[in-house]
Amino acid sequence: MGNLTSDMTRLCGEISALRGAREAFLKGLVDGVKQMQAGFHHAHAEMARKTKAERKAFVSGLKKTVFGMRKEFATDIAGAHRAWFGPPPAERKAMELKEQRRADAEARRRKEKEEQRQKEAEEKRIKEERRRIEAEAKAREKEQEETEEEEEFLGPVKKRLRGKKKG
Repeated sequence: MGNLTSDMTRLCGEISALRGAREAFLKGLVDGVKQMQAGFHHAHAEMARKTKAERKAFVSGLKKTVFGMRKEFATDIAGAHRAWFGPPPAERKAMELKEQRRADAEARRRKEKEEQRQKEAEEKRIKEERRRIEAEAKAREKEQEETEEEEEFLGPVKKRLRGKKKG
């Protein structure tokens, strides 16, 4: 029985050793899988960040491009509409209002010019009237002076003539 006991003891030791190796292997395998999963998770998160940024940039550029295309399209449609039907009523009304304001301003300017011209004409007429009155006054003064001089000179002669007529 000695051999059987020693073989059983050896077999028991090998089983224990293999069990410990199997537990170590499984623990290493679990740790390896956890590390691999952590690496996958990290790589996935990094890839998600990058693709999100790329998607954001692409969508932003796409939005700008689509906005520009929509704006051009709307401008083309508005131009065609304007060519076929003329300006819209609101714009026509605004243009008419602008034209009316311009006409009113022009009328005010003309009226102010006419008033200024009339004022200047009235001032000129008043100046001419003053000159005429002053000239008449000077003429009367001169006539008066001449009459006074004539009276001084002819006064005694007239008195004598009057006296002869009475008698």
